[in-house]
Order: sequence, then structure tokens, then C-alpha cells
Amino acid sequence: MSAPHLLEYEFSVRKEKLHPPSYEWILSDRLFQQWHEDENSRLLWIRGDPGKGKTMLLCGIIETFRKEYKNGNCHGREPIYFFCRESDNRYNTAKSVLRGLLAFLFSKHRDLCDKYDCADKSYPLDIENWDMLLVTFKEVLQDPDLPRIYLIVDALDECVDGLQALIKVIVDLSNVSSTRIKILVSSRNWPTIQAELTPSKQKVDLGLELNASQVSDAVDRYICHRVEELATKKGYSRDLRSSVEQHLKSNANNTFLWVALVCEALAGMDVLSFNTLRLLEDKFPVGLDELYGRMMKDIHRSRDADLYKKILATICVIYRPITWIELTTLLGQPELQHTNDIDIIGSCGSFLSIQHEGKVISFVHQSAKDFLLEDQGEASRQILPDGIAHQHYCVFSTSLQILSTTLRRDMYDLKKPGYLAENILPPTPDPLASVKYSCIYWTHHLLELAHDEMEPRFIECTKNEGILYRFLKDNYLYWLEALSLIVSMPEGVKGMESLHCLLDSIRSPELRYLMNDARRFILSQKGAIEIAPLQAYASALIFSPTNSLIRQLFVREEATVIDLKPGIGPNWDSCLQTLDHRGKEVSVAFLPDGKQLASASQEGTIRIWDATSGSCIMTFEGLGNGLHDKIFSSDGKQLAACRYGTTKIWNVTSGSCIQTLYYIDGAISMLFSSDGNRLALACRDGTIQMWDATSGHYIQTLEGYTNEITSILFSPDGKRLASGSRDGTIKIWDATSGSYMQTLEDHIDVITSIVFSSDGKRLASGSRDGTIKIWDATSGSYIQTLEDHIDVITSIVFSSDGKRLASGSRDGTVKIWDATSGSYIQTLEGHIEITSILFSPDGKRLASGSRDGTIKIWDATLCHGVQPVLVGHTLPDESLDPTEYVRLLAENGTIYLVFPSLNFKNYMDRALPRNLRRRSEYGVSADGEWIVKGAENVLWLPPEYRPSIHSTSMFNVTRIVIGCLHGRVILIPVRGYIRSIHWKGGHLYV
Repeated sequence: MSAPHLLEYEFSVRKEKLHPPSYEWILSDRLFQQWHEDENSRLLWIRGDPGKGKTMLLCGIIETFRKEYKNGNCHGREPIYFFCRESDNRYNTAKSVLRGLLAFLFSKHRDLCDKYDCADKSYPLDIENWDMLLVTFKEVLQDPDLPRIYLIVDALDECVDGLQALIKVIVDLSNVSSTRIKILVSSRNWPTIQAELTPSKQKVDLGLELNASQVSDAVDRYICHRVEELATKKGYSRDLRSSVEQHLKSNANNTFLWVALVCEALAGMDVLSFNTLRLLEDKFPVGLDELYGRMMKDIHRSRDADLYKKILATICVIYRPITWIELTTLLGQPELQHTNDIDIIGSCGSFLSIQHEGKVISFVHQSAKDFLLEDQGEASRQILPDGIAHQHYCVFSTSLQILSTTLRRDMYDLKKPGYLAENILPPTPDPLASVKYSCIYWTHHLLELAHDEMEPRFIECTKNEGILYRFLKDNYLYWLEALSLIVSMPEGVKGMESLHCLLDSIRSPELRYLMNDARRFILSQKGAIEIAPLQAYASALIFSPTNSLIRQLFVREEATVIDLKPGIGPNWDSCLQTLDHRGKEVSVAFLPDGKQLASASQEGTIRIWDATSGSCIMTFEGLGNGLHDKIFSSDGKQLAACRYGTTKIWNVTSGSCIQTLYYIDGAISMLFSSDGNRLALACRDGTIQMWDATSGHYIQTLEGYTNEITSILFSPDGKRLASGSRDGTIKIWDATSGSYMQTLEDHIDVITSIVFSSDGKRLASGSRDGTIKIWDATSGSYIQTLEDHIDVITSIVFSSDGKRLASGSRDGTVKIWDATSGSYIQTLEGHIEITSILFSPDGKRLASGSRDGTIKIWDATLCHGVQPVLVGHTLPDESLDPTEYVRLLAENGTIYLVFPSLNFKNYMDRALPRNLRRRSEYGVSADGEWIVKGAENVLWLPPEYRPSIHSTSMFNVTRIVIGCLHGRVILIPVRGYIRSIHWKGGHLYV
């Protein structure tokens, strides 16, 4: 994928056919020279009205800087640039600007890719969290290996989301004392932008209206250039050429765009030279709005006015520029695909432009879209007579109709269920080319209708057996396959999540149930389908609950390799999705906005996840293996990790080490203060060391224990510190002075976890004895005990409102309690041993990390018991054959186990019945992720269904039997006999 700024720049250069005499004036302008030459002038703002050539100026400046930098000049600065576009939601947000600039830097400097682990990945284009983007952006700009640069951003006024935050970043960068960065931005003359830029101490303001004479001369030169092109193409006489030049110069009003639009129209094949002057006088009035108005009148009088208006209406509401084939699909007129697209788009009054290579259609300028959508404007009434909501309805309904007729199983004829998405090349012609826009954006257009739940068209769309119901009922699984094929699965997940907020507005109970089930299906099965599209009909169906409506509706599509299905539970449980960190002892933290999740493993890997789509956004490795404790700061931005007598503090968003703390006695537990400025370390000698997390300086040591400290925690206000010990006591300290305050005593075993409520009034403690106790954190008095776990409590946490308490245990469960009454609410099952739990900031979700290397995101609002995630039989100790210890005696047969320590040949000859020595082609892949047939992947196994590291087992000649880490066994019947399966030294024989 190319960086968006590169695509936009190349498009701008081709479209405008950059003309040096039209921009060279600015290079010698006094204000420009001041910014360019003076190291203390760090921000240049070029401002002007629509059509005054701001983008052309910036393109010219960039081209000049590029050439000078390539020749070793340009004061050693490299131009880095981005072009905002309001009409494309990929380029019209503050996030997209930072992502684009970062992507540009990484594309130019491969050494940065190595530092930030982004080579050959879409990073940073997938980062959604603003704080993460900002931290990474600033850190990259401060990188000592980065050369001096110009940061250039065109059309700030076209940033529709986060403009104020973006301008603040620009101002802050301009006020930094470093001379490594100079900034150039452009925008319309907006007072709001001027006010936001005012705090910049080093700003140079270059208004084009204040340079009217230079702009006028530049426009005149541009006119001469364009008329010369016209004269050559049309065979103008000398007199006609002079007359055209004079007319354009007299009416251009210093507006490049007006000249460009008029010359584009005069270049049309239907314009004969002898009609040129008459057309100039009759059809091209002075002023952009007047010109746009005349263009609309011409469209209205044309024979195909309805088609042209329909095209303009569609382009007005779409979320990105679209191809000609996509546009004809949205128009409901696919027969137009074989007509002359250039002629039809050209007949839309020059409002639109088409990029010939990719046949991508967009507005010729933002002012054109503004004119068409102007409130109460004549143009708006002509192209959108029923209002903009109606046009969203048209795009939505047409999208679902065309998807319903186009999508089918195996769109690319892959045939093999395990065909990996990364190896797929779209066929020619691509059967999905015409519906790519519809695949991704149909949910967006439905949401536009939902702004008014009484809107008749919304009610029509969401009625029982309506178009949405029929699409989900008949085509949902085919849509998921298509999303995987066009590499847009995360967008599909986000779309279904966004529709989830509509449930209360939908009157049809059948549709509400179907939408909720479809959401759970995509959240749960996204991983399998994203890896291999045809797993939509294998793993996704087979490992969904038997009562899932989507599973029942598409039971006819289930993969035929599986004769019978493993015994999956009947209903969806509280687990929304499972993320595979691929490590041990995983710790988790939500970032402040709740949209991202950070995880860290014992092996020293940090991963950042999109908490909605479940996509891994970033991975940082190299923290070092053998981390025996690790903790995130409360905002998720920092990670502290202990290893071999040192603690290192890492920036989570960049993966860089911020501080290294050295001490004699190894830390066994640690915690950040709520503001992230201090770090407390519980050491093996029974002391607590306090450190400044920002500077890395030692502050003080708290003493008073004779036993090892096992858990520590700051109060929310940072004024107190609580510590738990092996002796079962909890001590409260003044975190500022270090003085001892009080001791809480009631546990009979080691304290394993402690947590303050968000208001600091209560404290909860978990113990090795499996109990949780709640205390009054002010008086120290005991309040109540919570008991239900059967093993050690490993992690506890209050919800942000303090009404609920969650506890994780070595028994593999998470339990949620009413923190006031102490009553049990629900149990979440699916891990083998919980290492870390955390509520999302809004308390609606809960994330849990486990020793098995997985992260689960749970719906924390459900208040019912949970169906077990795993299937099969829990194996009691007596199930192991006491004479052989190589057989499990299950209620429906004998399972033969083969361990690496056993001699395989001797075991086979001695233990296996003769009829089980026959082998066939089915097995488990070496990484434990797939059921395979020979060398071919057949069925992807979700993380909780994969074999344990010690053994994989078998049952009989028609079943694969897998022993999972969770102490359960699953049986998967297949067609044919099973042969030997090797997995990390273990074997499976059936």
C-alpha cells in the first residue's frame, strides 16, 4: 500500500501539469525568504480564498525543495508533505495527517522502519489512537538519525476531524527551540485557523490577497500557458489566441481554478475554434460560484440531465473517491461500465475529474462540492431534491442489492479451504472490483439514515424481512469472505460494531437478534476468516455456538471435511474475541480512550491492538527474555519490566527504552503512580524503593517488612501506597513522606494482588487462599470477604465507577462481583491461568491476559452465567490408566497418548491395537494452528482449541482428538483415517 500523501501528490502534479512560472514568484517573496532563511522563523502559513492556487504553490515549493535536496542543497532539509482532502475520509482527519507524514518518513528512511518495527507492514497507517500517534510522531521527529526536514501540510481547512488538535501539534512544533524542523501549511482565510495559529511565536503569515499583484501576474502567466496549449490543440489563429488570452485575463479575478475550469471546457472535442469567443462570453461568467451555477444550468438542459445529476448526488455522499466501475454499480446501471467514462464525467459540467490510470473519480476541487451542498442552494435542490438522507438511502440500498446478486461462496475460485489470504492474487477480471466500495461502506450510509430513527427510509430498511434483514440472512457469510479477499476485515468488524448502537432504534425483534448474532460472529471468528477467506465456511461455522443464528442459516455451507462437529456450547458466552499474543505471562492495559489495548509478555514483546476490530496494530520486540514482572502505567503509555536486577521503563507506542533503574536486590513487584511520574519497586529484601519514572532518579526507600513483599499499589490520588506481603498483611504508607500509616490483617496466606477503588475509599486484596477481602481504605476496617475461586487469586480490579470488582485466578476463571453487596454476578471462563485483568475506561468490556499467551476481551455488561468455551471431557486423575499411563479412559472410549519421552516404535508395537496402526492423511500442523490433510491446511484451530505443549492425542480411526492446555479434550471427526502428527515433540496417533 502506498502512503496516501504520495498518491495525492502524484495526482496533483499530473492534474495541474505544474507550470513553474505560475509559482516561482513566491520563492523570491520577502516573507517566504524570511521563513526559508531565518532559523528562528519556523512556521509559514499561506492563506487564500478558494481557487487562488494554494495547492499549486505548495506543489511548486515541494518540487523546488525536492530538486535542491537531491542536489545536496536546500539547507540540508528534506521536504515531507501531506495533502488534505475533505471529500475523502482517508485524508481528512488529524490522524490521517500524522499517519501520512509518518508513513512518508518511513518510506524515505528505512533505518526508521527497523527502529519502529514497521518494515513491510501497514504501520503506522493502522494506528487509530491519537495519543499513540502523537507520541510516535514527536519521537520520530526527535530521532537523531532523522535529517533536517520541511513538514508541509496543504489545505488545513479540509481537515474535518481533529483540526484544532492538529493545529496545536503544528504550533507546539514551531515553538520548539530546535532548528531541525520548519513547517509550511496552507488553508483558506478562516478566522478559526488564524486564532489557533496565533500562539506560534515563530509564525510568518503570507496572505495571497495581500499579494494581489504577484498572484495576478502568476495567473496571467498561467493563462498564457493554458491558451498556448489550446491554440496548439485547436489550431487557433494569432488573433483568436490573443482574444482568448485577453478575455481570460480580464475575467479570472486572480483565480487559478476559474482559468483551469474554463480552459478544460474549451479543450472539449465538441468546442470548435470559431465558437470559442461566443462560448467564452455566453457560458463562462466571472467568479467561481457564478461559473458553477452556469455549469448546473447546462447540466439541467442536457438530454441526460438525470444521469449527470445522479452521478453528482452519488459523489457528494460517498466516503472516498471511487472507480468508474464502482460508480456505475452504485448508480444501478452496470451497463455504463462499457461506455466512455471520460465523456460522461466530462459532461458533468467540469465538477468532477477522473484519474485516467486508475479511473478514480473525485471532485475537481473542494469548492465544487461546497457549492453543490450549499444549504438552500439551487444546485442542492436540483441534485438532491429529496434531501441528502435520501441519497444515503439510495447508496445503501443499491449496495446491498448489488452485493446480494454478486457475492457467492469462493468468489476467487480458491477451492482449498486453507488457502492463505496473504498468498491470494485477485483474478482478472476481478469479480469484486465493482463492489469494493459497497463491501466496506454500506454500514456508513445506514448510520447516516439512523440520525433520525423516525426517518421513514430508516424504518423501511430495518423492518422485519426488509433489505438489511434479507442481506444478513442470505449473504452475511459471503460478505465476510469478500471482506477478507479485499483485505478489509477490520473495517467490517468496525461496521458491525457501529451498527450495534442502532439496536435500540430498530423495531423488528427478529432483526435485532440477527444483528446481534452477526456482530458476535464476526468478532469471534474474524481471526480465522482474515487468515484464510474460505475458513468462513469451516472454522468460523464449526467453532460457533450451535444456537448461533448465522451458523444455523449457513449450515448448508459447512466444510465437508468434517463429518460431525465438536461439541460446542449452545450460546455465545461473554467473550467477544480472543487475541493471540504468542507469548507467556501476558499483561494487558487499555489505553485511555478504550479503543486500543496494549499487551506485554514474559518474552519481552509488546503488542498494541485495536480493541474493536481485534487487529494487531503494532509489535515491538527486544525488551529481553525472562521478564519476571511487568506493569503498565494507568494510561497504558508506559511499561515497566524487571529483569536480572534492573527495571526498564519503555514507551509503549514506540517500543523505545526511556529509563533504566539499577538496584542491588531484584524487584519482584512494581507499580506506577496514577500520574505515571513515580514507580514503586517491591524488592526481595522486604523494602519498597520509590523512583522518579521521568528522570530515573531514586527517591526513597520504605522499610518495615521482615517478609517478602508480593504486591504494591498507589492510591488514585498518589498520596498513599499499599503493600501486601507473604505474611498475609497489608501495610498502608504515606507515599510522599514514606512514613508507615497502618496495617490490615485478616488473610491467612500470601497477598497476591491489591487494588484501590477509583475514589480511594476502599481497598480490595486477593490471596493465595483464593479469597478476596474488601477494606475501608481510610479507617483500615475489614468490610467483607468474597469467596468462590478454587485457586490462587492472581489479579483483581475495580470498575471505574467502583460498583463492580473483577478477580482473576489460577483456576482460569474471571469472576465479577457487586463491589457493594459482595454478591457474585458472573464467571468468565476460557483461560488456563489468569495473569492480568482490566476494565475498559467505560466499564463495558474487560480484558484478561493469560499464561497461555492469549488475551480475551469480554462483554462485562452481561449478567448471566457463562457457557464453557472449551468442549469435550474434563479429565479427572483417575482417568489415567494406572498400569500404562499412556491411555486415558474416557466415558466413550480409550484415548492413547504418546509423550516425547516414550520410544515411539516400541510404544506403537506394544500399546496400540492393530486396527489403529493404519494411517491416513489427516493431522495437526507443526505449529498446532491447523488440522491438515497431508501438506494442505484444512481447518484453522482457534487458540483455545489448540494442542497443549506436552501432548496431542487420538481416539479412533475417524477422529482427531486434541488434548488442550485447559485440561479438556476435543474430538473432531474427519473423513478418512488419521496418521502420525508431530507437534513440538509430541505425537498424535489414531
